[in-house]
Amino acid sequence: MPKSYSNRWPQQMSSSLSGGWQAAAAPRSANRVVSDVRTFLRSAHHRGPTRIDLSGCIPSPANWSLSSIPKALGEDQVRRVLAHCDPTANGCRDYAIILLLARLGLRAGEVAAMRLDDIDWRAGKLSVRNGETRQDCMPLPHDVGAALAAYLSQGRPSSSTRHVFVRAQAPRTPFSSGTAIASITRRAFLRADMDPPSKGAHVLRHSLATQMLRRGASLAEIGQVLRHRQQSTTMIMPRSISHRCAPWHSLAGRCAMKSLRQAVLEYLALRRASVLNFATPKTV
Repeated sequence: MPKSYSNRWPQQMSSSLSGGWQAAAAPRSANRVVSDVRTFLRSAHHRGPTRIDLSGCIPSPANWSLSSIPKALGEDQVRRVLAHCDPTANGCRDYAIILLLARLGLRAGEVAAMRLDDIDWRAGKLSVRNGETRQDCMPLPHDVGAALAAYLSQGRPSSSTRHVFVRAQAPRTPFSSGTAIASITRRAFLRADMDPPSKGAHVLRHSLATQMLRRGASLAEIGQVLRHRQQSTTMIMPRSISHRCAPWHSLAGRCAMKSLRQAVLEYLALRRASVLNFATPKTV
């Protein structure tokens, strides 16, 4: 490599990465590409094409905490997704899975890990597995329990596994991870002819938190339902609702002209006026 080019190359590479594709790429994609480029440059230095190790010239992608606003669906959109689950065996399974995501805010991996022993039908409780050792106990709403019962009695194929959800086609094995749950959610959005900004299963979890906040739930209550270990994880929810809720914006614009007391009273009235109500279809 010519000396003049070698002197300019680190600055050019650093400027290109920091101001170009890193700004448009997702943090995970940017981290993966940066890691690959650094590995290539270290290899080039050890093999001889470059006299100096240029891997240190590659800047790390910016990934600030709480920098993005979580995507969420409205109540009507969630009901629309549920209504497009057909009354077949697969439809019963998809309906139960989406209801678990939307009503209890479970993660995709937690749904995939559910076992028959985790459901306490008499007490109306559900044990949620998160990892190898952590288990959380949650109440089992009537509509969620009815959907699970319909799937277990009508839609679940015969299988020796104790997992609740199994594959519809042979081999009748449980889902290995939450990736299959995310795929089921994406197909449900397609059936409902919806194109949400985020098509994974986590969008239903964010939707539940947003609806709870609109109803007037506190951040501590939302964190308990979503089972957040740190309150900072729940703190992003007010940014989410302020980004989507038009009445909040109009209220914020009038705060400068009204007393603080009046603004707070209007805000509390707005929160109490919103109601979360998922209608359960007559047939699953």
